[in-house]
Amino acid sequence: MSDTQIMETPSRLKKLALQSLSELRHVWGKNSEGVLIFSNLQEVVVNYCRNLQTLFPASLAKNLEKLEKLEIGSCHKLQAIYLFTSSAAKKLVNLEYIIVVDCKSVTEIVAREGDEDEDEHKGEGEDKYENEMMFKKLQILFLDSLPKIESIYTGCSTLNFPSLELVEFIRCYSTELFRPGDKVPTELKVKIDGLYWEDDINYAIMQQFDEETA
Repeated sequence: MSDTQIMETPSRLKKLALQSLSELRHVWGKNSEGVLIFSNLQEVVVNYCRNLQTLFPASLAKNLEKLEKLEIGSCHKLQAIYLFTSSAAKKLVNLEYIIVVDCKSVTEIVAREGDEDEDEHKGEGEDKYENEMMFKKLQILFLDSLPKIESIYTGCSTLNFPSLELVEFIRCYSTELFRPGDKVPTELKVKIDGLYWEDDINYAIMQQFDEETA
């Protein structure tokens, strides 16, 4: 398929599925940024692409306004789901499901951007979380076997999940997946390693980690 054909098809694409592409490192090269616009893409499923390092360039991710589901599994060199930079996340108004399973290098789900580093050094009395990042329709967050995950997000914006119904973590032993100030519904159901928890989410994860390492 020629570059011209690739540029003509994306606007009609609704589902992208990549399976067992062991040599794939990047879905799109640098020359494709700003050219491919997937305005109708609703579902992305990527499994067993063990050398995949990045999924979408940030410039492309900002156009995925109709995306409803993201599922990633067994992509061991993927370090962060760059679909969710803080600027791109604000465009994902229809996203309902995030599923990330068995990705050994993933450290965060929402990737911070370079200009956020300056905000970390704000003085006392200044609001580090003055910017809010809302996942308006997200209902399900499922994370399984992510041994290096540190947090959902380590940047300076507040995360807001007004529609979140279920968060399930399996073998994710970070003790700060959500941070103070992040907003989740009071009726949110949290399931950790098969058990439902009513206590603080981060405390529950820490307790599970202590049991595993005892």
